[in-house]
Amino acid sequence: MAIKGITDKKDYGFMEVGRIRKGILVETKKRGSKTGEMTSYPKDLDYFRIVPNLEETGLQEQLLKIYGPEPKQLDIYFPFKDIDKFWDPNLECYRGGRMVARSDGEFYEYKIDSNSGEVEVRNWLNDSGKRVPVDMTLNNGKGPEIYRTETKSGSGFRSYYLSPVGRLRLMIRQIPRFVYFTLITGSYRDIRYITDELQSLKILAEYMGKDLVGIPVKIWRRAEICNIIQPGKDPISTAKHFIHLEVEEDWVINMQEHLIGGSGYSDLQIPAAAAAEPVIITEDEEIQEAEFESVAEEIIEELPDPEVQEVEMVLDREITTDDHPKGSKDYTAFYKIANPLMGHEGAKALVAAFDMNAVAAFDEMLKRIDAGGLNG
Repeated sequence: MAIKGITDKKDYGFMEVGRIRKGILVETKKRGSKTGEMTSYPKDLDYFRIVPNLEETGLQEQLLKIYGPEPKQLDIYFPFKDIDKFWDPNLECYRGGRMVARSDGEFYEYKIDSNSGEVEVRNWLNDSGKRVPVDMTLNNGKGPEIYRTETKSGSGFRSYYLSPVGRLRLMIRQIPRFVYFTLITGSYRDIRYITDELQSLKILAEYMGKDLVGIPVKIWRRAEICNIIQPGKDPISTAKHFIHLEVEEDWVINMQEHLIGGSGYSDLQIPAAAAAEPVIITEDEEIQEAEFESVAEEIIEELPDPEVQEVEMVLDREITTDDHPKGSKDYTAFYKIANPLMGHEGAKALVAAFDMNAVAAFDEMLKRIDAGGLNG
């Protein structure tokens, strides 16, 4: 006997014992405040911040012994062969800690009337049993307004929209328990990377007659340069650390031997990676993430304009000379890129070693990153 809608579902999973975050909330004096009023904003980290549940008192100490306080990569695996059982990307909107809308970008899966609090859409259907479409072309690609609130000054309103949230449920190999850690991201780029890499790995595994279960994977963060373009202002270059998945070397060697010893690579069809697209980041998304722990931590620097467009470029040879800081007078531009990666002293020492030539220092920084480190 089953309870309809509960025990008859074909879902499965394990207990969650912790969250894995990309950043941390930092308190600072509110811009323009004369009373010393404080505010919080999300700050990007170049490592994973693992936050065990309160009940898991010994887990934090165990993880510290394995990875130290600032792990840049984790040894993981997935317990199921179907990607949708552990990878859940959506577009969501929250209000007061409560989710008020969720969508796949085409239809609403769930939606609440922000005024009445009544559920308008549940399990993809409204009261009439029909799907409700979502027009993501509205408001310059931000989609429909979900709700709005009056600003503190009372001089206007702030609009809230759907924003990306990806939840990757994974298992850490050094923890001998069937339990989940949930990595949360609100980055379009992270979501695209994780999706592409999981799908490609699944195809490779199936070609070898296997599946995703138990494949040894490393999840890590890779520094990539972003140009933050503000309307009417010069672009600001900065570094962000995005999420990638990479299979252990032994598994790759076995795969290569299988492919070479079999029918070769010609039969293997791996989907092409998605082309880089502009990403819209709004001040509203920053505020949502700072207020609601349940919303993904999309880590971006606090910007004065309410809306910016982020064009991301991977730190490789695709960066053209037009993207380089120009000469010694542009040390400030170089510093904005190097400081998040190397720290103040490292950036200062590197540009000094090249007689204040920021272009040469920039090239050297890229070479060191390509070689696997920034320490020489």
